[in-house]
Amino acid sequence: MRKSVVVSFLFSAVLAACVDNSFYVSGTPDGSSTVDKSYYAFNATVGMGGSAISHTTDIKVYIRAFSADGKLRACGAYTADVDDFRREVLLSAFSQQRAGLVFGKDAEAVSLPLNFLTFNDAGTKGPVRAGCARTDVVWRTSFSAAPELLPMRPSNPRLLPTH
Repeated sequence: MRKSVVVSFLFSAVLAACVDNSFYVSGTPDGSSTVDKSYYAFNATVGMGGSAISHTTDIKVYIRAFSADGKLRACGAYTADVDDFRREVLLSAFSQQRAGLVFGKDAEAVSLPLNFLTFNDAGTKGPVRAGCARTDVVWRTSFSAAPELLPMRPSNPRLLPTH
């Protein structure tokens, strides 16, 4: 059974994707990269707290998808200006497989968990480092477009739409 998921998130866009077992894919850690102009950059907000969000943190996300030996490979990072406690909360949230980046469109779309993204302190000088993941998904040209962020399923903290 195919079910349409519509998510209004980031970019003020609406994402429609078919949800079935082939939509969710996993990635194997595959080194790191330095963020450059080839990466898509966008802002997101992470809510931290209980059912009534007690704190939000703005983050900047950097993503690049490309073909590696004919398969989807993605590299990504996020930056935030946070204290040590909130840094640990972010690291914990992004290490879970509760949210994903959607690459491609329509029937070609796949969602890769956020756990390959590398945290970078916004106040640190120097290049932003991105973690990379390779998949077994055959590369499609639609994967090179800007990805969409599929919000975290209910849990704390959670990603919030930016308005």
